[in-house]
Amino acid sequence: MSTRDLEQEFANELRGVLWQFKTAETDDAALREAIDQVKTLRDLLGARPRRRWFDAIDESGRPDDVDLNANDYSLYSGRACPVAAPLTVRVVDLADGRRAIEGRVTCNQLYEGPPHGVHGGYVAGLFDDMLGGTIRLVEGPSAVTGTLEVKYRKITPLDTELRFLAWVHHESGRRIHSRATCHAGEVLTAEAEALFIRVDMQALAVRVPPAGG
Repeated sequence: MSTRDLEQEFANELRGVLWQFKTAETDDAALREAIDQVKTLRDLLGARPRRRWFDAIDESGRPDDVDLNANDYSLYSGRACPVAAPLTVRVVDLADGRRAIEGRVTCNQLYEGPPHGVHGGYVAGLFDDMLGGTIRLVEGPSAVTGTLEVKYRKITPLDTELRFLAWVHHESGRRIHSRATCHAGEVLTAEAEALFIRVDMQALAVRVPPAGG
């Protein structure tokens, strides 16, 4: 089993802990024991800083890893991020021949907003990740989100597989306009549109110092 597989398995177990903590009543004695075990667990994990995604950007201004599932630590969709609902993506073809990104994810009670529905802010975060993925469908340097507009059509249900579809609507210079939809079965629950602006990520990483730097 690879390190990547182990990280994803570890994150999945942590999601289970978070779900149990949110959904089950626990007495004080059990909480104290759990706290002590978590402290022990933290001691087992390394302290060496991990490479960030932008460390992999090459001279073209794009990450050198073209795997659409490579951003495993994304806050909203990373499969190795314990607070994320793990999203699986692939490239598909639209009816008009354009390429698009399809993402599938199931959100449990950890992500609840309205009764039995996914929190609207979390839906927006998933859209941002999906729409951001469309940048890899076109040539040129990477980009950051300029605007993101989400329209909520129905409550996005919990414990139901959601299908996101995102594609590039058009490009203009440094600007990339992308659109996306979210369906639960045949029901459109939300749709979104984003504007991305191409930037020099390597220069941005140098210009913006790390916290405490």
